[in-house]
Amino acid sequence: MTGAIVLTLGHPAHHREKSAFELVNTFLAHVDEALGAGRLRAFRWYGFEDGDLTNRAGLMVLEGTPDQLDEFAATEAFQELRYGAPSFLQAFRIDRARPPEAPGAGGTSMLATILERWGLVSD
Repeated sequence: MTGAIVLTLGHPAHHREKSAFELVNTFLAHVDEALGAGRLRAFRWYGFEDGDLTNRAGLMVLEGTPDQLDEFAATEAFQELRYGAPSFLQAFRIDRARPPEAPGAGGTSMLATILERWGLVSD
């Protein structure tokens, strides 16, 4: 199973632009190293084209197995980004994502079961 760590970034805080770029570039070098060593499966970067770009200028998506993501999240570079970025980047956020689970023995996933129970989808 592959999952993801999704990092949401806003614009750099005023007068902290240089520090923000240094922090992100250092982190991206660590991501590149992890990809080369097979410690992450994929990295994707998305820039937003509309909306409130101060709050959501871009997304970084790190993909891997749950174990790969746990190990990567425990690295010093990730922790430095986690705790440093809120001081330098507006609206910085980290989310963990995973695909919906496979259908169970009855052929229905837990998500589908819940949506049906609450009347949010119909048969």
